[in-house]
Amino acid sequence: NRLINKLIMEGFLTSDLSISSAGKRLFEEHRVNNAIILAAGYGMRMTPINNDVPKALLQVKGEVLIERIIQQLHDKQIYDINIV
Repeated sequence: NRLINKLIMEGFLTSDLSISSAGKRLFEEHRVNNAIILAAGYGMRMTPINNDVPKALLQVKGEVLIERIIQQLHDKQIYDINIV
């Protein structure tokens, strides 16, 4: 409650606990604009599912895992993506 009260006092939350315009500005100033996808290795704990394919290239419900992750990042306007 102390933190919520502080956010209200500083104008980041309204009294009904909605994010204020100042809070939205703060979020936008600190919005994540890049990502690192950890895709190295074969994920040996997943054998025999992926004996021949790295886990990032596995398909689940018709989608390649790494492609799904990249699409989700693009949906959030994150295009600076590094895959390691």
